[in-house]
Amino acid sequence: MKNTPTLLSVLFSLFCCSIATAQTDNKQLILGCWEVRQVIFTKEVEDSDEISMEALGTIICFEKDGKFINKKGETIAKGNYKLSENGRTLYQNSESDIAAPSNHIQEDIPGQIMMLSNTELQIQAQEMILYFRRGE
Repeated sequence: MKNTPTLLSVLFSLFCCSIATAQTDNKQLILGCWEVRQVIFTKEVEDSDEISMEALGTIICFEKDGKFINKKGETIAKGNYKLSENGRTLYQNSESDIAAPSNHIQEDIPGQIMMLSNTELQIQAQEMILYFRRGE
């Protein structure tokens, strides 16, 4: 029991260090191109098989300047992204291809980064988990 304050202090320090590391590491690790390899639904969704098949093979590239490009065949979407302060939530705004002044920016549903490494990325957004592998 005498060591409880010391143990709590050490755990708090490790927790703070891991949050700071995620913040800087995720902002660097997310850069580059990622391919959707698997989509898992966390609850029943109408047309989930069709949605999953449509998403597979999609490539999303995150650039250093906060821009992203999403490519699937001939379809290309562009926009801006940012990570939360702790580096664990991804926010995206998609831009329409319609010429101004009719164009608009759509705020996409934020995604929670569940795992991010040099080769793998897992994001949970609403009722699905997207599994990505780093593109070649």
